[in-house]
Amino acid sequence: MGTQFIHWLQGSVTGDLGRSYQSGLPVADLVLPRLEITLQLAAMAFVVVSILGISLGVLSALNRGKPLDGFLSTITLGAAALSPYISAIILLSVFAVALGWFPLLGSGEAGWDRFYHLILPALALSVPSIALVARTTRASLTRVLATEFIEVLTSRGLPQTRVVLGHALRNALLPVLTIAGLTLAFLTVGTVFVEYTFGIAGLGSLLVDAVQARDYAVVQSVALIFVVVFVVGSTVVDVLYKVVDPRIRTHERSAQ
Repeated sequence: MGTQFIHWLQGSVTGDLGRSYQSGLPVADLVLPRLEITLQLAAMAFVVVSILGISLGVLSALNRGKPLDGFLSTITLGAAALSPYISAIILLSVFAVALGWFPLLGSGEAGWDRFYHLILPALALSVPSIALVARTTRASLTRVLATEFIEVLTSRGLPQTRVVLGHALRNALLPVLTIAGLTLAFLTVGTVFVEYTFGIAGLGSLLVDAVQARDYAVVQSVALIFVVVFVVGSTVVDVLYKVVDPRIRTHERSAQ
């Protein structure tokens, strides 16, 4: 078994993922067409998480101790307790079934139709992560706003918007980036529940079908892709660290 696994890993480097036990087709032919949809869904969810999570966190930090802060904290706490599966059912029931604003099932065709079909799944996938990013942003920005550096800038009469967006938020983003890297991995794996609920033909639904059919070649191939996405996400976060905080680059040069 160990030798077979090593041979499979060696073949995966060249794109040879073996053959499906159920259909007899090459696993790559089953996985690659679905990979695009899953990556599109995870990317849309990540954009939603980044925009809404950071915005809500900044808004909450700037209104710390006020009713708006308490309201946002309550909302994000409740959202953090929701799983993507529960979020998907709620959004489907309200916006697809009751209101009819969005399609009920499927991923649509390419272009705008694909984007339109993935709006609800992306929102369902992002709800718990929005809460996590928002709370992390609030805590980090609140700590930065209390530093002497920010107080000096404020005392000089600089506009609050410039102080917050130009100085405080940039210094507060490092913990948020750490969470964002983990969030990307969570969103990719979370597509398993969302895709199956919305009837989307992505890697998540393929994984569920493969597990039910005990098609181990497909299962381990999808798992490998999820691991690769996690590694790539972590690498991107390391690069962004150096962009957001130049002190890291300076420290690396001085250590050489």
